[in-house]
Amino acid sequence: MIFRFRNLLIIAFDVTHIQIDCMKSILILLAHPDMKTSRINKALIQGVKEKDGLVVSDLYYKYPDFNIDVMAEQSLLADADVVILQYPFYWYSCPPMLKQWMDKILLPGFAYGKNGSCLAGKLLLCAISADGTMAGYQKNGYNFYTMNDLLRPVELTAKFCKMHYCHPFVVYDTDNITDRELCEFVVGYSAWVDSLKETDILAACP
Repeated sequence: MIFRFRNLLIIAFDVTHIQIDCMKSILILLAHPDMKTSRINKALIQGVKEKDGLVVSDLYYKYPDFNIDVMAEQSLLADADVVILQYPFYWYSCPPMLKQWMDKILLPGFAYGKNGSCLAGKLLLCAISADGTMAGYQKNGYNFYTMNDLLRPVELTAKFCKMHYCHPFVVYDTDNITDRELCEFVVGYSAWVDSLKETDILAACP
């Protein structure tokens, strides 16, 4: 299933012809420093938060002092089949809360190393909002690299933890998106999340 918004293609995996053995559980780790003023991420989350088998964990809301509950977060990860990191793209990286979360949660003996297989086989993806245009995130654009290139650290983190990594959902040019276009992105995000829940998409992952 393909959605086209401006010059952007959003691919949701077609599950209409696939026998579904079980529904995957999804954890969205939301890392937006100010959801009260957010327009894009607030709308995206509103469109999916009531779905069965999906948990939204708002990290800035839960941990305003950055004092992350390691056991609680590792338990959420252990229960999920699919993990989505949803955040605004800041200076070619993630907000500080998400980096803190990675440093505190992805520990040896849990995520990697001896006996560290709790995340093995799970699927990791990103849902990104970026001020820049899609044209700017090309090798010949003003950022010189594609979004997939700039998300290599996340991909490598997934591989190090023996997770599968797949292509991100990206909303570009966020300052100029109309209300109508935002509604279309919400529909596209909802379909993308549903496709992750209902089928094995590993063949489509790099």
